[in-house]
Amino acid sequence: MIIIGTHNSLSYLTPTSKILRLFNFISKCQSKTFEEQIESGILCFDFRIYYEEADDKLYQRYAHGSMDYGLSDITLQLYKLNSLNNGSIVRLILERDGYEDTFTSFCKSCEETYPNITFIGGYRKSDWKNLHNFKGNDTIPVTQYCGSMAEDARWYEKFIPYLYAKRMNKKNLQNLKKGVNLFDFI
Repeated sequence: MIIIGTHNSLSYLTPTSKILRLFNFISKCQSKTFEEQIESGILCFDFRIYYEEADDKLYQRYAHGSMDYGLSDITLQLYKLNSLNNGSIVRLILERDGYEDTFTSFCKSCEETYPNITFIGGYRKSDWKNLHNFKGNDTIPVTQYCGSMAEDARWYEKFIPYLYAKRMNKKNLQNLKKGVNLFDFI
């Protein structure tokens, strides 16, 4: 099985901080909306979430590194994918430390609530500790064709995902590996 997916799938959103918007070119990995990614035939989505307390409530938010993309309505995206029943895969990553138990509970509930989606990940990004095993799906290999992790990235492409994607996506799409292949700006 060879699956194409998007890395940091929701980073097309606008950052919440006006100051951080100036630096979004460093964190932005997608320009197509979630719906456009689905229409393009993408089958794997990489959701990076974290939790924040405010007004005595706990909020789930999207993030990539220090970039905050706002409140999460991940249930809407998962509902859409589940209803498609097309073999979608979702990788859930806890982007920032904290609320590991809440994240683990969320992972468990996703498996129960969205049976038509294969979930992978369950890791905390800071140390890639596995916080939740998704019913044996941790054996699905994931290859990331992203400038920040690519050995063939030029020094500036490590910080500007778009430039690596522009230069290398066509070539990397010819060298897909078994499992999930995640891309920036696909």
